[in-house]
Amino acid sequence: MKRVNGFTLIELMIVVAIIGILSSFALTAYQQYLARTQASEALELMGSNKATIIEWYSNKGYWPTTGGSVLQSTHGQYVRSITLSSSGTSIFSFVATMKAAGSANPLIADKTVELKTEDGGKTWNCQQGAVNPVPVKYLPSVCQ
Repeated sequence: MKRVNGFTLIELMIVVAIIGILSSFALTAYQQYLARTQASEALELMGSNKATIIEWYSNKGYWPTTGGSVLQSTHGQYVRSITLSSSGTSIFSFVATMKAAGSANPLIADKTVELKTEDGGKTWNCQQGAVNPVPVKYLPSVCQ
């Protein structure tokens, strides 16, 4: 009687194919996780500037038109810039633009996230930017 040890070539090929398929799903999920994590940096930077902006509004009665010396931080590892926008006396928003691909994940590169208030700073809503928005599925969960 001849004894067979090991696996046949076809069995090994099947195992490699299964591992390849599973890793492709894992890589896609990981890229989406990275994009969401990087987009959350924009929300964190904008949130850290809320108190300063609200104080400005309380003291002067209008929203600042430029960040200048008002904002504490306007860029981060994945955020290229934060700009300010206002219309009327109660509507104000921060708009964060992500860095280009290479610095930021290609899924969110050069896209925008907005933090907006429509009641003079009492409540704030995170949402997609008006121009070149970050896709909803890559926004932090508090924005969805």
